Amino acid sequence: MNHCSSFMLLGFEYDAKHLTRIRILLTALAVEHYRSANGRLPDALADLVPGFMPALPQDPFAKGSLHYKRLDKGYAIYSVGPNGKDDGGRDNPDDDPSASPDDIVVTIRR
Repeated sequence: MNHCSSFMLLGFEYDAKHLTRIRILLTALAVEHYRSANGRLPDALADLVPGFMPALPQDPFAKGSLHYKRLDKGYAIYSVGPNGKDDGGRDNPDDDPSASPDDIVVTIRR
């Protein structure tokens, strides 16, 4: 791979990460709107369609939609990230802050 190709791939990944974060945050807003209207969190992202979102948000790094996981106190919305592997919403391998993130995750604690 030449220098130019490498630069283009890094640019694509950078843009995809930003697009992913925007989609995750828009989905979190829809989850909060659902919670406000129904008094509870949705069981799945599919519960948001069509009343709170026109379609399921797609993961730029994988075929399919973003992932949603209910937690004891809140929820997480995540993408599989650049490695293309679903790491279960784990954003740092082995809780090592210096390591590269596995998934791109937003956690909302309630």
